Amino acid sequence: MRDLTNSSNSTENSMDLATIDSLVKSTVAEDLPFELLDHNIQQLEQLIFEFDDHNQQECINYFESLDSDVVKQINDNYCRWETIHESRFAEALLRDEAKVEDYLLYDRFKDLVKNELELMEEHSFESVLFIGSGPFPITAIFLHLYTGKVIDCLEIDKDAADISNTILEKIGLQDKIRIHVGNGCTFDLSHYDVILNALLAKPKVGILQNIRKTNKNARLLCRTSYGLRKLVYEPTPNNVTTGFIQLGTQIADKGFTISTLFLINKTIVTDKLNFKWLSTIDDTEIDKLTHMMNVIIKSDNNNGFLSLMRTDHPYMKVLKNDIDFGTKHLLVIESNGEYLGQFILYHSYVETYKLRAEVSTLMINPSIRGKEVSIKVIEHLFEKCDELGIKHLTLTVRSGSKVELLWKHLGFETFGELPCYSSVGDKHYKGVYMYKDIESLKKNLHRKMENMYAFN
Repeated sequence: MRDLTNSSNSTENSMDLATIDSLVKSTVAEDLPFELLDHNIQQLEQLIFEFDDHNQQECINYFESLDSDVVKQINDNYCRWETIHESRFAEALLRDEAKVEDYLLYDRFKDLVKNELELMEEHSFESVLFIGSGPFPITAIFLHLYTGKVIDCLEIDKDAADISNTILEKIGLQDKIRIHVGNGCTFDLSHYDVILNALLAKPKVGILQNIRKTNKNARLLCRTSYGLRKLVYEPTPNNVTTGFIQLGTQIADKGFTISTLFLINKTIVTDKLNFKWLSTIDDTEIDKLTHMMNVIIKSDNNNGFLSLMRTDHPYMKVLKNDIDFGTKHLLVIESNGEYLGQFILYHSYVETYKLRAEVSTLMINPSIRGKEVSIKVIEHLFEKCDELGIKHLTLTVRSGSKVELLWKHLGFETFGELPCYSSVGDKHYKGVYMYKDIESLKKNLHRKMENMYAFN
């Protein structure tokens, strides 16, 4: 018998998506009159709020079916809609035709800023900068009201900054909120404890590069969007946050559009990492290694392990014996007594093969992954190879994996393919054999480091 409830839900979902799709198509025009744009956007928002929070997979499928140009135009039109509303409200406020509380998105930003500040748990900071404040600095107003701090704002548009300053004088906050005119990609950000980047403040990649380059210790709140809400607000791409560690996230639900990433500069963590080669492993080391591996296994299913590790697993026994015999060398990444990564170098005990070694089992906790950590691992690998007289390195990885791309990036070359490298259930994966001589790897890494630091 057919499940009539599920059938009814499916039909209802299809109708909702059809309505959303119809609104998307009628809102995609570049020159849409504001009255029609306003009507369509407010209807589209309500449908997204209702549908996105309860039908995630259907939303994902629908969003992925849309042409990227359509999504970009909807994003642009939503930005235009919000900017016009903000500008018109600012003008009405200056004409004494409105109060601050009358702003269309007042309640949204009131709760949004509160949720963002709760990501940091406490207000042990003094200097705060909000990038992208616009003509009506509602976020800055709530930042001041919630924290009691003087808030700096950065606005690239001088006309919008002038309107903001006039409004702040009118409502008596001119000494509590200061508006600077400048570009987030080049402005001096070095002395701020907390930086909040507006969703519409762009280009995000340039702004975040400026923060990472000039202010290692700042806490960053970077606004983004998820799910079907990406229709109205362009999300912050993952590559933009390279160099940062994500400590928390507030995710929009119910009647809200904006989510927020809580980030810190990765060097705050990576500078405190300890890299060391273990000459032996006891029960304490095995406990720490097992915990580290399980954290990574939970987040990454292409490292060869399909289930969580136990301290008495044969892998641990073989690893201990090989380290004792000197045929395997184990590099661990440690922070505050906790292991966050490992790397294994296999070196043959047969004299004629000692000029080469095989690298394997590179596992790094997602919280510290990035160029800086990878480079430090390779630097320690080079030191160990020099110590052992190793001239060439080989490895085998799953074809098409991120690990393969990492080794290629570092200079390894493919010299063969293994059709039956691994399997997960009924699915089989190919593998690739890779190699490189140590001297070439050193030169390649040196060039990449020069380029990286020149870019940064």
